[in-house]
Amino acid sequence: AKDELFIGREDLLKHLNSNIELMQNTTLYGQRKVGKSSLIFEAIRRFKKSKDKHLFINLDLTVCNNSGKFIALLSQAIENLISSHKPLSSQFQKIYNFISGIRPIVIIDPINGEPQYSIGFDGDDKTKSLEEMFRLLESISNKFKLTIILDEFQSILDWDDSDSVQWQIRSHMQKNKTINYIFAGSSQSLINKLFYENKGAFYRSTDIIFVNDSIDPIIFAKWIKQRFQKAGYEIDNETIKTILDITLTHPYYTQKLLYHLWREAREIKNRKINLESLQIVLREIITMETNIYQERLAHLAKNSQQVLLAISQIDSGEKIYSKVIIKKYQLKTPSTIQKAIEQLKSEPMPFIFEQDDQYRFEDPFFKLWLQTMV
Repeated sequence: AKDELFIGREDLLKHLNSNIELMQNTTLYGQRKVGKSSLIFEAIRRFKKSKDKHLFINLDLTVCNNSGKFIALLSQAIENLISSHKPLSSQFQKIYNFISGIRPIVIIDPINGEPQYSIGFDGDDKTKSLEEMFRLLESISNKFKLTIILDEFQSILDWDDSDSVQWQIRSHMQKNKTINYIFAGSSQSLINKLFYENKGAFYRSTDIIFVNDSIDPIIFAKWIKQRFQKAGYEIDNETIKTILDITLTHPYYTQKLLYHLWREAREIKNRKINLESLQIVLREIITMETNIYQERLAHLAKNSQQVLLAISQIDSGEKIYSKVIIKKYQLKTPSTIQKAIEQLKSEPMPFIFEQDDQYRFEDPFFKLWLQTMV
């Protein structure tokens, strides 16, 4: 989401842009699909409008399962950066002349027959290669300030040499003030492990920004109205309110529901969208997702299934541990319920999360599906 499609995060954008300008290392975290990447890209887009001597490297660490792949990924990003900026390309030769262990890889695209260029790593001394890479980044930052974004940074914890890589990154963070980092992640427990535990490499090393899972409903409602009007459709206020009540103004799930509403209206050539339209689309979404929901539910222990069904039914003011709820839904002891909740909250694919002393579903459509089963 960018430009007029990006809404409701103005305070966070100002905060993040200020950190980039001041070269303040930042950790950005929040639930999955709340728009962390969109926030980062929009911040960069707006920042570039006024700052021309600042470069960005963006890496998604979900594609890295070891430090060797990280070296190859970062090397490729540096190569792309150098080749796309004339002041850098005139100063630096091909990157594999600077960093040991990385090699150019050329493969032929099976569709168009064109050669594709990438970088691989086959070196033995990863520590040395990383040091060489950081020195090259420092040389680049002598001409341009540089921001490095490491998305889904918690993936680093799965690497065999995770600790040593973390300390290498931290060491260079402390040494160089013309390079700053944005660490982004969706696993709160792992982000806590990386940035809050006092024995970790990154303990209190960054400004931490939490991206909540909702957009201001007033801003969102106005935006929805305007977007449908711009596309030539009319949607009434009651329908908009019901949409936002269902999704709890979560950006991803709201957008998903709006897309299906627009597609349905377009197919049946209906220019007026109302509650009846919404109910049709909700049934379609739940039907499409049923097989996935059934499979996810089947992998849970029986006790966890019962607790999940109960959470989908109770009102916001009710407590899952109360005697009334335990009796009503035939649950077991509070300690057994707690064990089930821990399983339901387990990452990386949680069913629920805790917010404001309540348990909320990560996927609101999954909650609606469960409600049809009781």
